[in-house]
Order: sequence, then C-alpha cells, then structure tokens
Amino acid sequence: MTPTIEVERAATPDAALVERLRRAPPDLTVVVGHGRQGLAHVVSGSVTETVLEATQRPLLCVREPEHGAALPYRRVLVPTDLTLPSRRVFGLAAAIARAFDAEVLALHTAPLGTLPSLSGVPEVLEASLPQEYQVADYLMPEFAGLRVAARLELGPPLDAILRTARAERPDLIALTTHGHDSLADRWLGSLAEHVLREAPCPVLVA
Repeated sequence: MTPTIEVERAATPDAALVERLRRAPPDLTVVVGHGRQGLAHVVSGSVTETVLEATQRPLLCVREPEHGAALPYRRVLVPTDLTLPSRRVFGLAAAIARAFDAEVLALHTAPLGTLPSLSGVPEVLEASLPQEYQVADYLMPEFAGLRVAARLELGPPLDAILRTARAERPDLIALTTHGHDSLADRWLGSLAEHVLREAPCPVLVA
C-alpha cells in the first residue's frame, strides 16, 4: 500500500488533526510521544489529548519504553475494572497481541479498604476482590487462544497501572477511554489521559 501525505491548513496542529479525523475517520491514529519533559512533551501531549477528547476513534501513542525498544510487542498490559466500558479496547488489543504473538497481562485494581483490628493495625479488606482466574476469564472471548495471565492490585488505579507497568515491563498498555455516556466513561477517560502522560511505554486507547 502506497502511503499518502496530506497537508491541512489550520490555526493549530490540534485543529488540523481533529478536522482530518472527523472528515475521514481512520481505524487507528498513531501519534508520537516525546517523553514527559520539556516543550516537546507539551506540544505532543496537547495534540494527543485534544484528539482523545474530540474524536471517538482508537489512538496509539508511541514512545520509547523505559526498558528499551518497543517492537515487536511481546507483552501487552490490559487494565480492566470488569465493566462493559472497559471491554471496548479488547478487540483491538487482542488483534495486536495476535499479530506479535504477545503475552497478555490483565490487570484489575480495587480501592484500598481497611478494617480496624484488635491490635490497632488496620487490616486490608480483600473479601470483595475477584480471583485472578476470574479476571483472566473476563478477557474472553476476544483473547481466546492467547497467553493470558492476570494480576490484582490494591490502591488507586493510576498508581497500580504505572506500578505494574514498571514492574512487568510491558511493551504496550491497552485501555479504554472513549465514550461519555456515563460516569464510568468519564472516569475511564480521565484515567486514560493520565496514563498517556505518565506511562513508561506506548499506550493504546480505544
């Protein structure tokens, strides 16, 4: 397939890109992240977040992972809160995992709850947490036939995602952001924007 080059005339890069995406929506938009420091990040981050807010299309933000080269993707981290909105990225994430024969790590996070104990030291309330196999099963049928592992983390979702990404060193984080039909959608969108800014590797949002 021969690539095409188009020139959009607009006041800002954000406006030009959003106009192009609205006129002829692609299956996937790829933007380049320049790290988290300096003017380059301010510009690229502004464009990425504008596209994220203004369109309803999947977006891949490519950046050099902290642990080295990004291709081929051998590990894909898929955070999920086990709700239907979080499933929106599953199909595309599974397609990428199959293309690279990648291992998939499903991550479920839960708020840190505490109960008072007789010793005065709070105890973590984990009774409501799902089992790891249940988290892995939630990725089916989209991830059927792929190597899927699961991990549970307590604490704020952003902290858990970034902590897991640095510990497990995935080549890609895939999560949901698009949609504003409910409070859950808006919460997922905000979380995705923070992950885009701070992730130590490429991020796919859909």
